[in-house]
Amino acid sequence: MKTLTLNCNHCSAPLEVLSAAKYVTCAFCSCQLEIQSTGSSFSTRVLDQLVTNTTQIRDDVAEVRRRLEIRELDFRWERQRRAFAEVDEMGVESHPTATAVIGKGVAFTIGYVLFTFYTQTWFLFPAIGVLIAVKFGFDYHKALDYVEAQRGYLKKRNALEAADEDEARLSLPASDSEGLQT
Repeated sequence: MKTLTLNCNHCSAPLEVLSAAKYVTCAFCSCQLEIQSTGSSFSTRVLDQLVTNTTQIRDDVAEVRRRLEIRELDFRWERQRRAFAEVDEMGVESHPTATAVIGKGVAFTIGYVLFTFYTQTWFLFPAIGVLIAVKFGFDYHKALDYVEAQRGYLKKRNALEAADEDEARLSLPASDSEGLQT
């Protein structure tokens, strides 16, 4: 097999390698090298540079994945949020809150009691009262479900953003990251 005479890309020392070899370690500086061929010419490339480039690509891909995960989470939350939304006659969107449901329930109950007292329709009071309680019970649980879903979304989003910030902090040079610590 044919031997090639090359120079180390790191220390310029002469290297004798087989033409079929893909990698070599320099006997002088112990640097690991990749042997590159372009047609009839051969050269060496320091593998540490490849590792650095590969690490950077890996980190970039991880960041893109985290950002994509955040976008997908935001998209799913927007669909879920709209499912909870109530739209009035004017097209204004609102979301259920326990306080609003309790306020509406109390106001409606007071109005219903006054109406029953004024119209002397006491015989309808229990039946309609139960229906009102059931309706507002469902509304109250919908409001609680909305708050729980929102908390879950925010918790997941904050965790993804924290991981993104931690990754960014870890990728800073030591001199830059020292200023971030409190």
